[in-house]
This record gives sequence, structure tokens and C-alpha cells, in this order.
Amino acid sequence: KAIAHSDEERKDCLSGVFNSLAILYHQPKYKLNPDPDDPYAFCRTLPEGDIAIKQACDDQMNTYALSTQGTLEKGLTLIMRTVEQPYLGNAINGFSSLMGREALAGRVTLSELRDACSALTEDLAGRCIRSLVAGLFEFGKPEEEYAVAAQFCADTPHFADACAAGFIDA
Repeated sequence: KAIAHSDEERKDCLSGVFNSLAILYHQPKYKLNPDPDDPYAFCRTLPEGDIAIKQACDDQMNTYALSTQGTLEKGLTLIMRTVEQPYLGNAINGFSSLMGREALAGRVTLSELRDACSALTEDLAGRCIRSLVAGLFEFGKPEEEYAVAAQFCADTPHFADACAAGFIDA
């Protein structure tokens, strides 16, 4: 709050704080000892009054959640089980965006990701697809990132609106 000059700067700062925490969870020397079966536990301890803090935490625990779960399907199951209802979308956004990186690296196929997203309720499935497309842009090869996202969206016509939103987010 003290250094941010706008809501957007505060959101970026909060994202950095919680992304750093998720990264530090991987380092035994810090002795943080998070629960691998509940990477979002810390987020539930944060004050209820500041929604931006809770949203940033649930969004940025993605790197730790991925390391403990390994797949989008397992990650989404974990999110649905452990993240508080108002913040489910934020956790799904962070996790599915990061899965775009995994697809680009060949560790998972885009059809597997589409299937995992599709298994959610329609609203959450749309958020999952939208963030996955944004992740394909974020982690894609510069000047070519749109090609993979465009092909994925062409192969996913029943989520055309979510795909379009992912292009806009990127």
C-alpha cells in the first residue's frame, strides 16, 4: 500500500510478493514447510477484508501447486478442494496459464488441457480456457506466440468467447 501509486501497481506488487513466496517454497533452506497437499493453505490465513491480497495469493501459488500436482487435471481437482469459493477463478487463472508453458515445452498436449478445462462448470471452464490461451502468449516464442494460441482456439470452437478473451488478456 505504501509504495503503490495505483490499484494496478498494487496488484502487480502483490502478485510479485506471492509469486516469490511460491518460488521460495521450493527452497528447503528457507524452512517454510508448506503442505504439498494444500499449496493454497497460506492464502486462507490472509485477512478477509482485502480481496486484492487474497486474489493475488490464490493466483500466484501456481508454481508451487504445479510442482506438487504435475497435471492440470490434478491441479484443478486440488484447487476445487482447497481454494475458497470466491477465489476459485483466480487460482484457476494462475494454474491454467502456467499450464500453457507446460504445453509449449511438450510436457502435456493442448487437447489434454482442453479436456481438463472442459470438465469444470461452464463458467470456470471458460476462465480456464481463457487463461490457458493467455499463457500460450505469455510463454510463447516472441513474434510466433499467436500461432499456437490461434490453432488451439480453432480446435476449440465451443469456447470461442473464452479464446477471444484470452487473446485480449495477452
